Amino acid sequence: MEAGSSSTAPQGEDPTSPNAATNYISPGFSPSVVFERPTSWWTSVMVCPISTLQLKGNLCISGSIDKVLKMWDVSESTCKNTLFGHMGPVRCLQFDDNLIVSGSDDHNVKYWELQTGVHINTLEGHTERVCCLQFDDMKLLTGSQDQTVRLWDKLTGEWQLTYQHEHNGSIWCLRFEGNTMVTGSADHTVKVWDLETGKARTTLRGHTASIASLSFHNNTIVSASLDKTLQIWDPRQPKPTAALKSHELAVGCVQFDENKIISGSADETIKIWDMQKRTCVNTLHQDSAVACLHFSGNRLAVGTRNSLKIFDFADFDLDLTSSNPTLDLRASRLAVEK
Repeated sequence: MEAGSSSTAPQGEDPTSPNAATNYISPGFSPSVVFERPTSWWTSVMVCPISTLQLKGNLCISGSIDKVLKMWDVSESTCKNTLFGHMGPVRCLQFDDNLIVSGSDDHNVKYWELQTGVHINTLEGHTERVCCLQFDDMKLLTGSQDQTVRLWDKLTGEWQLTYQHEHNGSIWCLRFEGNTMVTGSADHTVKVWDLETGKARTTLRGHTASIASLSFHNNTIVSASLDKTLQIWDPRQPKPTAALKSHELAVGCVQFDENKIISGSADETIKIWDMQKRTCVNTLHQDSAVACLHFSGNRLAVGTRNSLKIFDFADFDLDLTSSNPTLDLRASRLAVEK
């Protein structure tokens, strides 16, 4: 599911940064691993313990089924803080320079101070799991298994509006930009909403299973589904403009910028797609199912069943002996469990 991140996760901060370089299209591209932590600090489970994450600079924050958020210092390869307070698994999060916001199976949304990790507010109102969220300077939107999206004043935490009676299933993911919100649901549809009127403008149909993750920017939507596909949409049109098929199992997370799409799947792979050509240019094999991802600048953070990893696309090797773009990650592991 979304991390919120994304997972379910927030968009790349700057599409014009070095992240826009195209070294990832080279056959045999193998980015270095600059951070890796096995998930051995959790009790062994059959599902991925990491539900959501966000990366910015040397800070990565993850949320997990053990009900906590962890703040990781990438450069030092350490956990700098663990945030306790949720009574259920953490399913989504976002942070900025001052604030962390998280959503949980306990039906609540919590605010935390970024610098101290102190819990400062709890927003109550959803009646089921909080699956997804996004905020900007003024507003916070949260989506839930109760089939609603709630709008909150981000500064005060005051509830303002509920978007409902449109989806016929859990709302697993959402993104908004300007006055437009897009939501993905267990009812197999993506809906495009007008935030001011509270009504859905368009229903996008094309997937044959639940929508697990969405990425949305500049009138382009990319959706990831349990039907093993990604679909690209213009929100003004009811049918997809392209369907991307390469994953062998459910696709649980996706993010794009103007050059590339990156997706993660239960088939234990991350796939990198050329945004313009809409073709898969590389596959990064992982050690277990991929639950969430987020890229920022040259770095890509990935949560799998077995580990939390961060890759650096600016530090990479090429396997020039192979013409097959499917990769084995031979990258050096610069940070391991301490």
